[in-house]
Amino acid sequence: MIEFKADCGHTVRARDEDGGGVVRCSYCGKPANVPEGGGDDLDFLFNDVEQNSGESKRGKRRRGKSKRAAKRIGARGEFNPFAVVLRLCYAALLIIIVVVVGNQFVIPLFQKGGVQKRTTGPVDLDQANVDGRRRPRGASKPREKLRPGTLYVNSTPAGSGVRIFCIEAGKAPTEGRIHRAQGVTICMNGVCKPRGHGMFIVEVAIPVRHPDLRLGPRFNDFRRKLRDASKEKDRHQAANEYFIPDDSVLLVDTDGSQQYFVRQYRQERRRDRGTAVRALFLPRIPKESGRGYSVDKLIRGAFIPEGNQNEFDVADVSDELKDFFKIEQPERDAIVEALRRIGVISYRTPDGKTTLFEIDEKMLGDRVIIDAAR
Repeated sequence: MIEFKADCGHTVRARDEDGGGVVRCSYCGKPANVPEGGGDDLDFLFNDVEQNSGESKRGKRRRGKSKRAAKRIGARGEFNPFAVVLRLCYAALLIIIVVVVGNQFVIPLFQKGGVQKRTTGPVDLDQANVDGRRRPRGASKPREKLRPGTLYVNSTPAGSGVRIFCIEAGKAPTEGRIHRAQGVTICMNGVCKPRGHGMFIVEVAIPVRHPDLRLGPRFNDFRRKLRDASKEKDRHQAANEYFIPDDSVLLVDTDGSQQYFVRQYRQERRRDRGTAVRALFLPRIPKESGRGYSVDKLIRGAFIPEGNQNEFDVADVSDELKDFFKIEQPERDAIVEALRRIGVISYRTPDGKTTLFEIDEKMLGDRVIIDAAR
């Protein structure tokens, strides 16, 4: 604070920062020159510098904020295609994860009371019918949905390790396997796409150690019999005695370190319609009477996969099995159910014939393939 005498003699007080300036006298109202304040002036200068510095820093901060805000506003207004693509990729990945998790874990919880579990030991044929403890992998494909010219091949059981080949019949070896022959086609996902049309040899090979085969009755005894057989024909005979027959040639082959059961079929590939082959690697389960084998136990033992894949007149087929083939319950219903699931099943009738029943274009066909003496 600076005090000085005005021209009128009245004492005037002025602020330090007014030193050297002019103020108005509060008594007479005339302008009065304010003397400079000496040492106090330094304080004023320092204060002024600090105030100016503070204002400068605040201004810089405000200007910096304004620039950053302007950049953000500009970023929002600009179109960034990379950001859009990245968001779409994230959304697609999220959808895929939801679908996979839903199919694998969520949906099975609502099917037949829960997720079906696969046992590691032999199946109890009297109990493993609908309890969901074990189901073979793979499902049949409805024949009426096959595209013209398509040669579809599947097996029961199916799944990992099953290998399928086909070759024109004229190029096939006279005996043995075809998988190494020149001109052979490897079938992927059960679909064969060889060149040309006409008669083909189709070969389906399933590993001896396939997990579903190991669940069959007396399977370990059967494997020991194969191991101890010194001749190839003895191994083939043992396999034919263990598996139910169909219209194929059944072989036992060792390829490298792996041993396979092999079925070979003659199948015509046609331009006007699709054709299908179902390889049966199903164990013979004896009836209680000791005559023949039981299709009913194959159904109840869950050796045939679930799912009705073929459509036909069930009542008409059932009457045909009853009246013509003289098949009694429960085998009659089991044959119908097997035809609905996989489209083909063989059965030994009371007259000693082994008959292959097969669905073809929604009709039940049959043909005798071996007799009881064979």
